[in-house]
Amino acid sequence: MYAASWSLFPLLISTLLGVKGSEFRRVCYHTNWSNHLGNFYVQTIDPYLCTHIIYAFARIDISEKKLARTEVDDDNGMLGDDRSGNYFKFTGLKTQNPKLKTLLSVGGETLSAVFPKVVASHVLRVFAQNCKIFLRDRNFDGLDIDWEFPQSASRDDFTQLLKVMREVFDDETLNEGQSRLILTIATAAGKDNIDTSYNMTEISKYVDFFNVMAYDYAGTWSQIAGFGSPLYSRLSNPLFNPENSQNWTMNHYIALGAPKEKLVMGVRGAGASFTLKDSSKHDVGAPVIVGGGNKGSVRQLKGHLAYYEICFDLINKGATTVWDDEQKSNYAYMEDQWVGYDDTRSVVEKVNYAGNLGLGGVMFWAFDYDDFSGTYCDNGTYPLLTAMKNAAMKYTTEDPSPSSVDITVPALPTLSVTTEKPSINDGTFKLFNVIGHGVVHSSSSLVITTLLSLCMLFCLFH
Repeated sequence: MYAASWSLFPLLISTLLGVKGSEFRRVCYHTNWSNHLGNFYVQTIDPYLCTHIIYAFARIDISEKKLARTEVDDDNGMLGDDRSGNYFKFTGLKTQNPKLKTLLSVGGETLSAVFPKVVASHVLRVFAQNCKIFLRDRNFDGLDIDWEFPQSASRDDFTQLLKVMREVFDDETLNEGQSRLILTIATAAGKDNIDTSYNMTEISKYVDFFNVMAYDYAGTWSQIAGFGSPLYSRLSNPLFNPENSQNWTMNHYIALGAPKEKLVMGVRGAGASFTLKDSSKHDVGAPVIVGGGNKGSVRQLKGHLAYYEICFDLINKGATTVWDDEQKSNYAYMEDQWVGYDDTRSVVEKVNYAGNLGLGGVMFWAFDYDDFSGTYCDNGTYPLLTAMKNAAMKYTTEDPSPSSVDITVPALPTLSVTTEKPSINDGTFKLFNVIGHGVVHSSSSLVITTLLSLCMLFCLFH
């Protein structure tokens, strides 16, 4: 009798969760600093573009063994009738699209140091119970754990964290009859971190899906111009590491035992920009000055341009644009500035790649990188996310959604340079590294790559 009952447990859970096994997910992140950097707010989100939306980031309050806000406007801390704050606005998007799933992400590059303290202790199950309460109180549908990245000593602790979270979430469903809370993880793209951090077959048992941060293969540390999120490796040029591509990363996960249907491949709406050493040399692989390209007009970040900044700062001012068929990406250059980026064509290529490989979907980091106002790229509102959604429809049984919804889209009025910095607000934690969400290079591989690159650059260009 008991054996028969437990054999029905997975069916019970999936039924309560309401997720089809063949679902092709469109997962999109919202960053809680985007109102500071890009005039983007929760109410700007189109709730029909994605199947799952994730709010980044919460932090861990180790003394209280619970989740906590990282911006004062995340949550007013009042769980009575006065449920104001961005958490509630975010989960309230489900009133427009009842099929939408909303998750809260904890961690991120600058807030991951506390994970070992809560995991390697007797308070782990208490923390998991408190996470469940925190999520339910704010009407979230699940938790995304973004631990960047577990070292070898914490590898088993990471597995244990996921195991306990899954047990607590499943116990609630079994005992209280609620739909099961979703458990996801944001995971690395680089081989060193993948191999060090994850016991792939074990963690696959506990998570609903992986949000693979398959980007940041090039950046401000690079010495040659390259794409931040190339679909395929650049095998035609020995200066490029063949492991630095989305195709290589996803196949490495599969080879290590991750189920294809649980792998969601990341796409990034921002481009990696560079300053060329010689403006007459502007092909992929051209020498660049370490440190990135010029700051964008809005976000003021070196080496890192949102899609709408690429349109405004370069393309609309006459930059030369090139489609690179080897890596299925675009680049644009003007004078000494060079940027590799995704447009609607490359986004569709990536969705089709994920769908044809049998992956569980695609992930987009982040809403505010797209031309959400439709002002600068001459392709409507949210051109990248719209392309992603339209391309994904042939891989899912999802019903078509409305073509237009009631959202607030604040314009980026003047794109003027500003020196104002994001506020730390309540001062209890460090300001986010707003760029960091899955940088690929490690210290050891970076040193080796740097030495090899210097040697080969000397031979090729001198």
